[in-house]
Amino acid sequence: MARPDGRIEKGQRLSTAISARAWNRAQEAADRVLGAQPGTDGAGLTSATPAPNVVLIKNNSGQDVPMCGVLGISGVEINPSGGTLDGQGYADRLARQFVAQPILTGSMPGRGDENLAIALEPIANDKIGRAAVGGAFACKVRINSAGHNFATSKDGDLSQLDSVACGPIQLLWKEGQTGPLKWAVGIM
Repeated sequence: MARPDGRIEKGQRLSTAISARAWNRAQEAADRVLGAQPGTDGAGLTSATPAPNVVLIKNNSGQDVPMCGVLGISGVEINPSGGTLDGQGYADRLARQFVAQPILTGSMPGRGDENLAIALEPIANDKIGRAAVGGAFACKVRINSAGHNFATSKDGDLSQLDSVACGPIQLLWKEGQTGPLKWAVGIM
């Protein structure tokens, strides 16, 4: 008999205890933990440390953010206050999680926000996903002038950046001269 929490009892045959859907969800979770992209051979990360510019961010903007979309950074999801790295209490565990990998809070960006994150995958509202906060990354930019070599966030727009004469993101390369939504490589 199946347990309500979906766990398998000792001695229960795996083939009768788990659905294909549950197995696939477990595999997807393992892929995320190991850094493998879904549908690949699972090789994933080649080192134990992820790139320093890739962070986890919780989308609290009120809308889904597309891949290459932009979020403002408004804080952290785990507050380590009161915890130590060597204690055993709840606050101590939070402090260790915070040190191991802080989870940022993403918000609706405002024009000219300095603290931005570029989504490396679609991030549904109220969910956690991967984003770039520094280094070079692909992004979508509305090119307003061929002479613009920088970009900034737009008020209330999660899907793209806006080119400007001076801003927090330097454009190393941009597709074409002007026009709506062009691919670019930015650096923060």
